[in-house]
Amino acid sequence: MIKRMVLCPAALAAVAIAAILCFGEARAAMIINSLNTPATENFDAFAGTNATIPANFTRTPDGASGTLSNFDRGLFNPATQAYTNNNGLYALYFSATNDSAERAYGLKRQPNATPDILAWSFVNQTGTDITSFNVSWDVEQYTFGNRATMIDLDYNPNGAGATQAGIVGTTLTAASTGGGSGANLASPTITSRSVSIALATPLANGQSIDFRWLTKSDQLGTGANAHIGIDNLSVTALEIPEPANSWLGLSVAAIFGVSIASGRRRAAFCCGNSDLKCY
Repeated sequence: MIKRMVLCPAALAAVAIAAILCFGEARAAMIINSLNTPATENFDAFAGTNATIPANFTRTPDGASGTLSNFDRGLFNPATQAYTNNNGLYALYFSATNDSAERAYGLKRQPNATPDILAWSFVNQTGTDITSFNVSWDVEQYTFGNRATMIDLDYNPNGAGATQAGIVGTTLTAASTGGGSGANLASPTITSRSVSIALATPLANGQSIDFRWLTKSDQLGTGANAHIGIDNLSVTALEIPEPANSWLGLSVAAIFGVSIASGRRRAAFCCGNSDLKCY
């Protein structure tokens, strides 16, 4: 199920220009209004058209739809079903019995160096800075190809520019090749990815961030690329932990305070007793 959050007019304005260019309509960002709460997307409502991309996403295709640089194709299973063109965008999903189940956002890329970009937009409305995120997703491969279609992740914090700085974990997934170009897999090959991201500059309240999945074509070799897609996305803004050394400082201070108090009590007792020496 898709986890929805309250939409914000300011966030809508922030992404309106890019959204109109890509979709012909405004697409709002998702509001982050609490920490440690994942926002998720499984694309099961995606029907293979621009209009059915989830509301908090924007798509930047690799070229004009219908041109030689934009021949993205989706695969419908079972294997006997043909490719289907849906206005230049396609739903990829696998189901042996029901083609409307377990959809994913996916592509078959032509040998073009420009990536197809799917961006998930967020706005920080927690009332505090956000310094880190956890992001996870599944990569699903549906067919073999002679070229390895690839999906990678980067992010764009508050319009500062796309980057992979501060990411801990593997972001790039390349499809397996072989088995005959275009040969359908008996079932999808699923690769799960999970990374943490430490922002170089905290994301202040009211600022935006885009997480971007880039579908790329391997430029080496000849032949077709594999069909590949992304599914089960999760983005979590993390609570800022208490510094570890603050607890250490408190512990040292407490121990030191007890030591001083004990010394004072001992000195007072000694000095009040004529039979004991004071130190």
